[in-house]
Amino acid sequence: EEMVAAGVTIQKEKNSFYDRFRGRIVFPINNVMGLTVAFTSRILEDDGKSAKYINSSESSIYIKGKTIYGLDKAKMAIKEADLAVFVEGNMDVISCHQAGFKNVVATSGTALTPDQVKTLSRYAETVAFSFDTDKAGEIAMKRAVEIALQNDINSKIISVPAPFKDLMKR
Repeated sequence: EEMVAAGVTIQKEKNSFYDRFRGRIVFPINNVMGLTVAFTSRILEDDGKSAKYINSSESSIYIKGKTIYGLDKAKMAIKEADLAVFVEGNMDVISCHQAGFKNVVATSGTALTPDQVKTLSRYAETVAFSFDTDKAGEIAMKRAVEIALQNDINSKIISVPAPFKDLMKR
């Protein structure tokens, strides 16, 4: 019951369950205090049918629109730089942190929300956005800047040239 409630197992029938994250690499999603509240995962072998990324279901402790992936690890660097960099996905956050860019965070399986911007405003006055260069990323970028400006947050756009964006996908 606890595993179903936590969203890591799905109940098919009365006594039949399966692992929600089978065939995936799984990462914890932590709240701002560093406590794990959910999980996110990326498929290991893309079969063209399964979703590339999936998160735990929302629960009383995990609300996608209020959760910022990586904030628990990035908040001090964000404060020091007075700048938060928002990227599209958790793998982008992990890669940036590994490369030494510690003030990077991501939304948690949803588009940027006013709640997330308000949370970030406690740590920095400026947010920079670096989303994918596809149509969906472009739309998300425009909406994110709009939300930031509506909440009196300075916003910047980081444009990453095509040869360098998502090198790991090649």
